[in-house]
Amino acid sequence: MTTKPPSKITDLVPVSLLNFLQKFYLNYLHTSATIYERDGAHATSMITSRYCNRLADACEAKDGKGEGICHKDRWRVSKKSIDLNKPYNEKCSGGLIIHSVPIMLNGTPIGAANAAVSNPPKDVEAIKKIAERFKKYEISIEEIKKLSEEHEDYPEFVLDAAKRQVETVAKTVATFYEIFYKLHLKEEDLAKQITRRKQAEEKLQHLLQGLHVHQKELKAQNNDLRQIRKILEESRNRYADLYDFSPLGYVTLDGIGCIRDINLTGATLLGRKQLEAAGMSFSSFVDKSAVEIFYNHLQRCKNSGDEVVTEALLRVKDGRPVDVQLSSLPVYDAKRRAILYRTVITDITKRKQAELALKRLSESLEQQVTERTAELTKTNEELRTKLVERKRMKEQIHKLSHAVEQSPVAVIITSTEGDIEYVNPYFTQLTGYTSEEVIGQNPRILKSGETPPEEHKRLWETITSGGTWRGEFYNKKKNGDLYWEYVSISPIKNAEGVITHFVAVEEDVTERKQIEEERKHSLERLQKALGGTIQALVAMVEMRDPYTSGHQRRVADLAPAIAAEMGLSSELIEGIRMAGAIHDIGKIAVPAEILSKPGKITETEFEMIKAHSQIGYNILKGIEFPWPVAKIVLQHQERMDGSGYPAGLSNGKIILEARILAVADVVEAMSSHRPYRPALGIDTALEGIFGNRGILYDSGAVDACVKLFREGRFKFE
Repeated sequence: MTTKPPSKITDLVPVSLLNFLQKFYLNYLHTSATIYERDGAHATSMITSRYCNRLADACEAKDGKGEGICHKDRWRVSKKSIDLNKPYNEKCSGGLIIHSVPIMLNGTPIGAANAAVSNPPKDVEAIKKIAERFKKYEISIEEIKKLSEEHEDYPEFVLDAAKRQVETVAKTVATFYEIFYKLHLKEEDLAKQITRRKQAEEKLQHLLQGLHVHQKELKAQNNDLRQIRKILEESRNRYADLYDFSPLGYVTLDGIGCIRDINLTGATLLGRKQLEAAGMSFSSFVDKSAVEIFYNHLQRCKNSGDEVVTEALLRVKDGRPVDVQLSSLPVYDAKRRAILYRTVITDITKRKQAELALKRLSESLEQQVTERTAELTKTNEELRTKLVERKRMKEQIHKLSHAVEQSPVAVIITSTEGDIEYVNPYFTQLTGYTSEEVIGQNPRILKSGETPPEEHKRLWETITSGGTWRGEFYNKKKNGDLYWEYVSISPIKNAEGVITHFVAVEEDVTERKQIEEERKHSLERLQKALGGTIQALVAMVEMRDPYTSGHQRRVADLAPAIAAEMGLSSELIEGIRMAGAIHDIGKIAVPAEILSKPGKITETEFEMIKAHSQIGYNILKGIEFPWPVAKIVLQHQERMDGSGYPAGLSNGKIILEARILAVADVVEAMSSHRPYRPALGIDTALEGIFGNRGILYDSGAVDACVKLFREGRFKFE
């Protein structure tokens, strides 16, 4: 009598066997795989993907029951395949496609096997959605993106093969279940078998007599079999030696590129033991730059049916690169499907190195031939032109000699120790020393003591290192008179590039220095007179409007500080300071009662005030300033967006000095008291200009102004 089979897979099939099946068929993928009972009980699982492992650990640990999102997703897909009695695909919360196959026994599902058969999503929007689902499990979008990028992606034909592997797992589990079930039934028949055994023993007794007769015959046959077995073992060992110790690597790959078998030479080439290499994906030994080449090699082999030869770069266990040649032939099943690839691996590293060395040698020889040909051509050309050049050089030397002798500047040639070997006639005219008096002397005889010793030191360091020194000396003539000279000193080198002499060219610039000094004094007097004029103009404005007086002075302090913070030159800064002191001078034409009016002004009155920029320009344009003061005053009320006055200029049409002055003008006006309103304070003023940064006011000027106040490096007195 038979009994009903157990309801659970694990009641018959050991969990260790289920684990082995998953690893054997799916270990080449970075994936997650699970086997479920029909009622949803968890039979066994395997996670080799860091991406899946992180998501599963996070959600299961957070739930505290070991039933997180990942488990629920896998069971949902598995239950669907059980209900449909066929394979079923659906995306999990982590964006991977779960492929589930029912485990069928006599047309009835007893469970399901599943695995993730897709690469993690790379799309930013998809990653954002995944991060939102796992937000409560404290996994950031950056971590999900990093895990996705680190995952080793597989081609589509590898992922399709993985689906077939899941189906194979389901079928194999069903087969083992049926086998163990039949063994279960055999235990029930054991009692019946014992009875039959007694009956068989009686028959056996009769057979023993006949068996004794045949025993001698079997013994003779066994001796023959042992001899045959010995011959076969010797033949097998010879084949194994030929296979393992061949100079070439032999490897058998399955349909997705995993190693099924490899000889000793091939395993040694990969830096692995034979058993260790078996089951690993061959692509894991291929350099990243050649992975696509390897998969294309298999695809071409599969499609062509012929031997395919490809060169690739391997990266073995110790990280050493190895150049190899792969020669593969496909092995087809009855349906002409490529199920295996027989591949020969040839180490071509030395050949590649020899090819590279040969290429370099060829290039070197070609270069040498080219250079030698060029040298010979050049030598012939030099021989043809040598006489012509020599004649021309004599003429040039003759011309140069006359030019130096007749030069209007002094020329001195010294040895490398500084001893004078030659001076031209103008040197005597300039210094009063004859050539006989200075030959063999050092140029120090001209020193007046006015030039710092450091300058002489820098001169000597420059020319002895092969450079040219230029500068001015305040020297002394033979009669004691002092004079200014501009000097250029250069080294003279021979054909080997060795310094043999120094040549100095000296120009008398005494008269030019005197003119410059007089010009400097004239400029100082002019600036002093100009300053007096400006003070007079400022005093006129102050008499009519005290507010304008204090305002102009403070703007004249702030505007140069902004300019300095922006890195402007001292000359521009001084011009901005001058313009700031008188930028409202045009208000001299505006009635005082309007300037000091405490209430709201009319549109007509505002138009009169707006005219002060143009009036100020008209007053100042006739005065010759070293800076564009009149133009700064004219444009200081213009705005970057063209909303200012008087001309409505915008952006680059407004000069930089006016844009800086505009920022200082507004900050001072907003932070100070006015007849028509109380002071708004410096914080409000800074917020006002920063809010209109790049719109009304220059961004660089605003940033510099805000930085000065925020860092406490400027405040109004």
